[in-house]
Amino acid sequence: MAIYRIFSTDEQIKNNEIRTGYGFKINLKNFDKYKEDYSKFRDEYIEDFEEMTGNSSRISLGLALGKIWMFCNLKKGDYVVVVSLEEKEKMSLVEVVGKYKYDGENDWCHIQEVKKIKDIQRNGLTDDFKQFLGNRHSILAIPEKYYSEIPLEEQIKDSSAGKVDDISEAIAKGIKEAVDKKLNISFKVFSVLLLIVGIITFISHDKGMLWSFPLLLWIPTCAALWNMAILISKIDERIKHYIDGKED
Repeated sequence: MAIYRIFSTDEQIKNNEIRTGYGFKINLKNFDKYKEDYSKFRDEYIEDFEEMTGNSSRISLGLALGKIWMFCNLKKGDYVVVVSLEEKEKMSLVEVVGKYKYDGENDWCHIQEVKKIKDIQRNGLTDDFKQFLGNRHSILAIPEKYYSEIPLEEQIKDSSAGKVDDISEAIAKGIKEAVDKKLNISFKVFSVLLLIVGIITFISHDKGMLWSFPLLLWIPTCAALWNMAILISKIDERIKHYIDGKED
C-alpha cells in the first residue's frame, strides 16, 4: 500500500469517492496492463490525449497522464489525505475500498471508491507539510518524511515506505523519454540544416562571394542551438521539480 494526497470536492467525499479528469475521457477499465509501466501507458494514449485537448506540449501532456496513471494505480488498502477544493483548511484521511470506475457523463470521469477514516486537524501539522499539501498537483505521492504527521498506525506507514518515490520517479523518467524522442527528431532536422549552412558557406567562400550571406545563416543557426540547450536545461529542471513535488 501507499499514501497519497489529492484534492477533492466535499460532495465527492460525501459520496464515498474521489475523482480526476483532465479532459482525458477514455475508460481505463483495462488499466491493469499499464499499472507497472507508466511509459507504456503514456505511449498508448498521448496521441489521443493531444487530439482531445489540442495541447501539443509533451511535458504538460506527460504530467497530466502521469497524474491519471497515479490515480488509476490507487488500489484497495491505499490511504489518501484529501484536501477540500472548497475549503483548503479542511482535510480528511480516506482509505481506498473499491476498484476503478468510469463516468463518461462527468468531466471528473475517473473514480475511486473510498471510505472516510477521520478528519485531519491542519493546525497540528508542520509548516513544511502544510506547504506540501497545498501543492497544485491534483494527486501526489506523500514522501516518507511526512509519515509521522499522518494519523495512521505505524505498521501501515512502515509498509508504505519507499514505494511513493518509485512512483514519482517512474513518471518523471517516462516524461523525459517522451520529450527526448521529440528533441531527437528536432536535433536531426537541425543537424541537416547545419550541414546545408556549412555547404553554402563553403561554396560562397570558394566562389569569392560576400561573407554577409552565409553569416546571415550562421547567426540564426547558432541562436537555435543555444535555445535548444536552454530548453533541455529547463526540461531537466522541471522534471526535477516534479520529483520534488514542486511542479504543477
